[in-house]
Amino acid sequence: FTLSPATIKVDGKQYTSNGVRVKVLPPDQEPTQSASNAEPQGEVFLRTVVSKTKVHEQEAILLTYKIYFAGLEVSQLTNNISLPDFKGFIKQEIEQSSVQAELENYKGKNYQTAELYSILLFPQNSGDITIDPARFEAVVRVQNRSRVRSIFDDFYATVTQVRQLEAPSVKIHVDPLPANKPVSYSGGVGNFTIDTKMSNTKLQVNEAVTYTLTIKGSGNLKYVKTPAIEWPEGFEVYDPKVTNNFDNTRSGISGTKVIEYLAIPRAGGTYTLPTIEFSYFDVKNDVYNTLRTPKYD
Repeated sequence: FTLSPATIKVDGKQYTSNGVRVKVLPPDQEPTQSASNAEPQGEVFLRTVVSKTKVHEQEAILLTYKIYFAGLEVSQLTNNISLPDFKGFIKQEIEQSSVQAELENYKGKNYQTAELYSILLFPQNSGDITIDPARFEAVVRVQNRSRVRSIFDDFYATVTQVRQLEAPSVKIHVDPLPANKPVSYSGGVGNFTIDTKMSNTKLQVNEAVTYTLTIKGSGNLKYVKTPAIEWPEGFEVYDPKVTNNFDNTRSGISGTKVIEYLAIPRAGGTYTLPTIEFSYFDVKNDVYNTLRTPKYD
């Protein structure tokens, strides 16, 4: 539900508040007869949530371990955590802020839930890859239904317990990249753009020139190969300088890779720096895309 902003006029000026979105969950489904007769001890479990279960090689997958609980309070998680080795993937952890619980309706029941751990995974081989279970340990407080011994006791006193929790394994099917890779394929999988800039097009002999290529986008940007430039004869060429500015987001690694190519002409003349081709696999359209830079004279 959306609560519209409120407005008020004061001394001829109008002020408007922010609007508010409110999410209202459905009521819990009625439990079965056997469940309703059971002694309530609370419920807590883990889920392994992945953004996709079918991807291409090098396509980013977001994996998140979430805790769900109802009828009890999770007071803390211990250091007794065992994560899988994620064999078959290159991994990039996502920085986790403080754990915040929120409400979620799952299979007809309302739970408090929170994300415990998130990671980006980039599959390196095709085929079916199984991610092993993860194990966490939680300290919980549950209500003790035994009768009180004194009027000064809480009628439903809480009991602290340590629960061993397991997030189930998950299978990821990885398709190979299509075989018709362009010669200029960079190893990129995602969605990218390129931009170029030349520091100067009129030079003196022995005056350095910098050609800057910026690759921007989201995907496996960290693992994209640096394109090669065919400089004309007569230029002394140096190793390129690469500056990465990445963020590990929930959709993959996003940001920019800035490549600076430095060269020095050792002889006078008119030269042409040819077009550079940069190819990547577009996961949205399931095709290879080839981008081309302009020529510089």
